[in-house]
Amino acid sequence: MSRPKYNPQAPDLQLSRGVRSLLDGLGDAPIGTRERMILLAIEQIVERGPVDFNSGLVCDQLGIKHPMIKHYFGSKENLLSEALLWGFRDWHRVLNESLAPSMKNPEELLKRRIRAEIEWGRAMKAMAILSHYPMVSENARRIISVSHTNEMQSLFEYHLATLTELVLAIRAKKQFKLDFNETNYPRTEAVIMHPQAFLAATSISWSTHGLVVWSSGDHLSTRGFVNETVAGISSKIAIESHLNNILKIAKG
Repeated sequence: MSRPKYNPQAPDLQLSRGVRSLLDGLGDAPIGTRERMILLAIEQIVERGPVDFNSGLVCDQLGIKHPMIKHYFGSKENLLSEALLWGFRDWHRVLNESLAPSMKNPEELLKRRIRAEIEWGRAMKAMAILSHYPMVSENARRIISVSHTNEMQSLFEYHLATLTELVLAIRAKKQFKLDFNETNYPRTEAVIMHPQAFLAATSISWSTHGLVVWSSGDHLSTRGFVNETVAGISSKIAIESHLNNILKIAKG
């Protein structure tokens, strides 16, 4: 895998494509040791998976002593929970950026959104799954539940409300316009006023999550089904077919 040789925010970090994009989303200001540790933790999960996660290796890569984990985070599990939260925030960023202001066609926007989420899953691999289903350890899951549930729930509800608006625009055959953001989105109004569109949005969200999980790594159950060349072609066809089925759900 090719890696950038230099990063103006963190020139000492060698990051893969997905984590590099996450770093781009942090802005132009130089980042500190704590942020570097989180990014390297994410990189490790992306490249090695959660089972082989080694917090000591994060310190070794930065040339700092292992007790710095406790200094900055309190524990390895707290570092993991921060990494997973950052992954979830990056999912939010990718979906938000997919809603290009210049695009008004709701069908094209929905397809763009789903494809962006699939590409994010391919780049972030295990992190794409763990940021939504943090089963890496019971302690890390508990920390996320206590510390980050409100933020994660709010962002998920915002995107579900956005999906509902896309469905409504598709069914009404009108241009898409979003009149809310993460701080003032309609929470219960979508369920009460547009229950069918909300249920369709929920189904679309579940279906897209499935595509992301399938795209994020080496799917053991289908690995030996066909050879690599055919698998690459057939997976693209399968994804496009599934995407068209998702559009049918949106159209009602």
